[in-house]
Amino acid sequence: MRKRIIINIILAFVLEILIQLMRDYVKFEILNDHSSFSGSWLEYIQLDVTMRIIINPLIFLILILLPYNLILLKIGPQKFNYLRKTCIFLSVMVIMICMVGCFVNVWFYPYWKNIYYLAYFIPYSFLFAGLIHCLVDKRTVD
Repeated sequence: MRKRIIINIILAFVLEILIQLMRDYVKFEILNDHSSFSGSWLEYIQLDVTMRIIINPLIFLILILLPYNLILLKIGPQKFNYLRKTCIFLSVMVIMICMVGCFVNVWFYPYWKNIYYLAYFIPYSFLFAGLIHCLVDKRTVD
């Protein structure tokens, strides 16, 4: 159980931050898209460092990783293969975006524009469910 907690904290506070930083770097520096912020990438990062380093990982840990792990532990992590765990992770993310969508106008957009969320969440699901599967749930051969 300790291993599961440590891996989830590392995933939330290291990997999630790195993914956000890479996404913003590509947006600002490579694609040169300054529509949301007129400064450089470093200025943008320095502007909301508290949100990036503390708040976003905590939200990800509590709203996504905690329900996912509770579902796995309730049923038993060895009963699911990697693909089913990925589908569970994707389902948790979609349910959370639907719940949050009640407050941030997701329901006002046409449904085909909200399909982009699925395309955005599928790689996340494969990555995070795969890392949790490989680092925590896989049985070690002695």
